[in-house]
Amino acid sequence: MRGANGVVLITTKRGSKEKLKITIRSNIKLSYLNRMPEFLDAYDYAVLANEASVVSGNQQRYSDIELELIKYGLDPDLYPNVNWRKEILKNTSWQNTHYISARGGGSIARYFVSMGGFLQNHLHINKIYQVNIKESWL
Repeated sequence: MRGANGVVLITTKRGSKEKLKITIRSNIKLSYLNRMPEFLDAYDYAVLANEASVVSGNQQRYSDIELELIKYGLDPDLYPNVNWRKEILKNTSWQNTHYISARGGGSIARYFVSMGGFLQNHLHINKIYQVNIKESWL
């Protein structure tokens, strides 16, 4: 950076007076969830909810019939037993970053062209794509 009288001049990458030079970079990363809390299933939750309700001086929240329905999965619409962590999250995610550039030129013209890409799989079920392209001609 150069500048005078409060002016800042930033010079970006440019082509050079040389043979074609190609640069390639690639980065791959794996993320892993090594610690996640273990949650109760629906039946264990219902039993503990009943116990907490009785200890507090209230009636049971779930009857014995409801507990049997939950335990054996006889009514999954009204009493579902879903492990949301397994339904929504993955244990691993990949991140890929790739970059390629070319620079060169002669006495008449110089050039610099670059292109980069980014792909990331999240721990939840989704993907993000991003591509950047830059060029400079002189």
